[in-house]
Amino acid sequence: MKQRGQLAIWLLSVILFGCPFIFYYLNQKQPVPTAVIAIQPTQLDSVGLTVHVSGELQNKGIYKVAIGTKVYELVDQLNLGPNADIDHLNLAKTLTDGQKIVIKSKTNQSTKLNINFATLKQLKSLPGIGEVSAQKIMTYRQLNGTIKSIDELLNILSKKQVNKIKAKIEL
Repeated sequence: MKQRGQLAIWLLSVILFGCPFIFYYLNQKQPVPTAVIAIQPTQLDSVGLTVHVSGELQNKGIYKVAIGTKVYELVDQLNLGPNADIDHLNLAKTLTDGQKIVIKSKTNQSTKLNINFATLKQLKSLPGIGEVSAQKIMTYRQLNGTIKSIDELLNILSKKQVNKIKAKIEL
C-alpha cells in the first residue's frame, strides 16, 4: 500500500511537471504560408496590400499582394527587364501598404563620374588625366562654376583627353 501511494505521488508529479510543456506545445501557432497574389496592375479588386512597383520591369504599376508578403516573393512574380538590378532591395523585408518598390537598372549612369563634383583624386582616376589636368579642372570650377558642355571642357583639356574621358563622365 505504501508503494502504491509513492507510485501515485510520483505519477502525479510527472503529470503536473509535464502540463506546462503540453499546453505550450498545443498553443503554438502553426506558420501560415504566405503567397503572392499575382495580379496585373489594372486589377485592383482583391483584398490585400497595395504596392507600387516601378523601374526596370515590363508591367509597372500598382499591385495587390497578400498581407505578410515578402519583397522576394513579389520580385519572383514580376517580369523583370534584362538589365534589372535588385541588389539594393532588402528581399527579406515584409511589404507594407502603400510601399513603393523601384527596380533599378544595371546600366544606369551612376557609374559615371560627375566632373563638376569630383574630387582631385577622382579626377586623376580618369584615363589620360594626371595631377596637372585634374588641377586645371578644379581651378576652372572654382573660377567659373560648373562645366556645362564638352565644348567648355575642351577649353580646359586637349581634344585627345576629352575623347578618352567623355564616356566615363557626366556634366
